[in-house]
Amino acid sequence: MAVRKISGIGASKGKQDGFPVFPAGTYVFKVDRHMKKEKSTAKGSGIQHTYMLTAVSTVGGGEEQKEMVNKRYSLMLYEMLEDHVSFEEWGHLFTDELKSLLDSVGYVIKNDSIDDDYPIGKTFIGKVKCTDKEYVTAEGETKTQKVNEITKYMPDEGEDIDVSTSKIKKAKK
Repeated sequence: MAVRKISGIGASKGKQDGFPVFPAGTYVFKVDRHMKKEKSTAKGSGIQHTYMLTAVSTVGGGEEQKEMVNKRYSLMLYEMLEDHVSFEEWGHLFTDELKSLLDSVGYVIKNDSIDDDYPIGKTFIGKVKCTDKEYVTAEGETKTQKVNEITKYMPDEGEDIDVSTSKIKKAKK
């Protein structure tokens, strides 16, 4: 039997149920925390950004969506650095998603410089979709799992959002 060291395994609490799969819908999220970790692989380097969000309310939706209020959502973004082999082709994905998040919380970008932690404490409206994603197990078996993606970021300015179109209907007075 091969024994190997895994950093942090002793302190781990095991799999937690604090990160549920959100049903498709429109939610008001509060950004609680930002963490980043540099990663290096044979393909190049990058930074894994994780924004911890809490759903503070829903915009429309039914009971299934309302049950997600006060639940955690983990928004993970991977920033490929220029030495990554896929930077030219896929590097824009991080930039586009981060720009959408920053716009939705009112951050003004100057000289291509940003404060990664600016969104902390801010709220935004996010349209979430839920899809099935296939993956292959270590045994070679193909399985599916439900995954979330925020497909649209909108400012949380107290507007009345038409959830069918994601358009602002009118400002609340």
